[in-house]
Amino acid sequence: YFDVFSEGDYVKVIWETLSEVENDHFILQRSENGYHWSDLATISGAGFSNEIIKYEHLDFKPLNGLSYYRLKQVDFNGRPDYSESISVSLNFDTEEIIRLFPSPARSILHVRGVNSDDQKISVFDSFGRDLTPQIDQTRTSKNEVSLNISQLHSGILILQVNDQALHFLKQ
Repeated sequence: YFDVFSEGDYVKVIWETLSEVENDHFILQRSENGYHWSDLATISGAGFSNEIIKYEHLDFKPLNGLSYYRLKQVDFNGRPDYSESISVSLNFDTEEIIRLFPSPARSILHVRGVNSDDQKISVFDSFGRDLTPQIDQTRTSKNEVSLNISQLHSGILILQVNDQALHFLKQ
C-alpha cells in the first residue's frame, strides 16, 4: 500500500508493508516529470518483520503544480525495488488538488479530487486532438473518477479538468 495526499500546504506520503525480509531502508523520491527523480528522504526499514508496519513522511516543501512521488526500497545487499509512482497536483493559488494514478497507466487511470459531476474531464494528445470520445468515464466515489484509456495510444497525454491541465503517461 502506497498513497500520497495533500494536506493544505504540504504533502503526506503513507505506505505500509505486510512483511519485510532484508529491508534496509526506503528512499522517498519526487519528480517534476515522472522521468528524472530526486531523493527526498531516507527512512529506515524494519529489516525483518512478519507484521504490518505503517510508514509516513511529510513533504513540507512540495512543488507547485504537478509532481510525482515513488518509493525506492533497498535491501541489505543494495538491491533496489521501486513502487509505482503517484502524481499530485497542487495549485497554491486555489489549493485545488487533482491526483492521477497509476503512472504510467495502461488501461485504467484514476482521477482523484474531482468532486462533482459538473467538472468536465477531457483527454488530449500532444497535438491537441480531443481523445475524450475514446474513453469511458465511471464515477467510483464522491471525489474519484476512473477512466478506461485502453483504446488510447501510448505516450504522454494531457488530462484537463475544467481549466486545470495535467500530463500523464499511457503505456
